Amino acid sequence: MERRLRSCSESKSVRRVRASRTVRVDSGRGLLARLELQRKASIKMVAALICMMLAIPAMAMTLSSLLVAAEDVDDTAVPTPLIACKNVQIGSVDVWNDFDYLYVKYEITVENWGLRETHCQVEADPDSIPQMNGNPTPEKFACIVDHDPVVDEYTCCFDLGDDWTAGTQLFVAAHAKVVYEGLTVCCAWGDGIDFEGPNWATYIAYTVKSWNLEGDWVLEFSIGGGTYAHDMTVSEQQAGGTFTGTGGFPAEAVSYSVEWEVTGTVLEDVVTFHIVYLSGNPGYWVDATGVISSGGTMTGECYTSGQAGPWDWVSSSGAAVWC
Repeated sequence: MERRLRSCSESKSVRRVRASRTVRVDSGRGLLARLELQRKASIKMVAALICMMLAIPAMAMTLSSLLVAAEDVDDTAVPTPLIACKNVQIGSVDVWNDFDYLYVKYEITVENWGLRETHCQVEADPDSIPQMNGNPTPEKFACIVDHDPVVDEYTCCFDLGDDWTAGTQLFVAAHAKVVYEGLTVCCAWGDGIDFEGPNWATYIAYTVKSWNLEGDWVLEFSIGGGTYAHDMTVSEQQAGGTFTGTGGFPAEAVSYSVEWEVTGTVLEDVVTFHIVYLSGNPGYWVDATGVISSGGTMTGECYTSGQAGPWDWVSSSGAAVWC
C-alpha cells in the first residue's frame, strides 16, 4: 500500500532531486578516464583509513548509546546508532510517533561527517521493504532526498493512516549516503535487525505508541454539589485501545461500600468509559468522556443514571503512560 509522505523540514512534499552534469570530452578522453580512476581509488583509501581510525572509539560509543537508550522514559524517542562503514557510529536515528505520523530522524553527532542522501522505508512486514535476494535496494525506498549542501539532520514523516494503529509492529529501514570532510565515503544504516542477504544492512523494529491506562487511579466525581473519590484499577488495555477494570467507593478504603466494573476505550487522547455498580446500588451507571493531558492525567464530564448532568470529573492520582 502506498504511503503519503510529508517533509518535516520543508513546506513542500518530499521530492527527489537529481543533479546532472555534462562533461565535454575531446582527444584527452583516455587521460580523463585514468584521472577518474585515480580519484576513486583515493576516495576508497581515505574511507578505509577513516574507518580504521574511528572503529574502536565508535564501538564504545555504540555500547554507551544502547545503555542510555535502555534507561529512556517511554514518552521519548529512543535513539538507534547510525552506523557508517560497517562499524563506525556517526550519529543516531530516532523513531517516534504522534496520533497522525511516524517520524524518522537522522542526526549526525560526530564532527566532519554529513548526510549527502537519505533513503527511508517503513513497512508492517520486513519482507515488504524493497530488496533483491535479501539485500535492500535504497534507491526504491519511499522517502528519498538528496542534500546539497550536506546536512547534519533530516526527518522523514510517514502517514499512519487507519491501519497503523497503536500497538502495530513496524519495521524501519533507514539508509544514508554520508560524507567525511566533503568526500563521499560510504553508506550508513540505522542499527537493528540484519537483512537476510549477504550484506551488513539493518532495519529497526518499532511499535506504534499511544496512551495506556493500565494501573491504579483515583477519580473524583463532582456530582450534585459533592465530590466523590473512587478507586479504579485498569487491569488490561487491548492494542485497539479498549480497556477493562474494577473500582470502588470510597477511595483508599479498607473495604468498599460500593464496588463496580468499568469498560472503556482510548482513542488518541480521548477516553470514554462506562461504570456499572455491582453492590451498594446495583445497576447504577456512569458514562464519562475525558481528555488525557500531556502529563498523563485525565479530566472530563460525565452523566449518571437518575441524575441531571453533565458533571465534572478529574483524576487526582494515577497517570496514563505513552507506550
